[in-house]
Amino acid sequence: ANPANTWELVDLTTQKFFNFLDVKPGDYGEDTISIHVGSNDAWMCAAARITSDVDGTCTEPELADDPTCSAGPGLGELDSTLQFAFWADDGDNVYEPGTGTGGTPETIFLGGTLADMNNAGQIALASPSGGAFGTNPVPGDQTVYIGKIWCAGTLAPTNLGQDGLNTGSPLTLGTGFTCDGTLVNNASQTDEVQGDMQFYAVQARNNAQFSCTSYVPTWPVQ
Repeated sequence: ANPANTWELVDLTTQKFFNFLDVKPGDYGEDTISIHVGSNDAWMCAAARITSDVDGTCTEPELADDPTCSAGPGLGELDSTLQFAFWADDGDNVYEPGTGTGGTPETIFLGGTLADMNNAGQIALASPSGGAFGTNPVPGDQTVYIGKIWCAGTLAPTNLGQDGLNTGSPLTLGTGFTCDGTLVNNASQTDEVQGDMQFYAVQARNNAQFSCTSYVPTWPVQ
């Protein structure tokens, strides 16, 4: 485990899912978050936003690939270079979308570039109209898992079969993805991007008409 991105059970405040410097084409990172529901069945939603997208300087290699390069806040290309995927995981930290020997094949509920995720709006995880965990609330006293991966390049699933065992790991099975950095040029060199992700849960009892569209994220002031 990466100590900078690992924590014990806690109310989420400022935990860092990913925190990497000097990212190069073909670099990637994967981790999984467990969400623990208390005694009440719960609907769940999430939201994401980019908080900083900076082009640091315009180096000679960067200008060769991006002649219109300008340095400053809001001018970076890294948000459109980094690709992400989020999926409802079974707890083994491996994306298993294929039909295998058991269990339910996993599906990506949020994917694309970091810029795409900034525009995703309210993300349904469990709601009456559907979500990553289905149309039923997450039962009380249960734990669910969200796997997530980033790639500086082209992210593609390897279509691992679902083994239903939850005993594997990325060390033995791989992440379930490949990350190809061969098409990444120097346009995002010196760039920096940061973002937040927020989770929201509300009890399902007496709330049968809940919709994640009614959840309005409240972000801390920068």
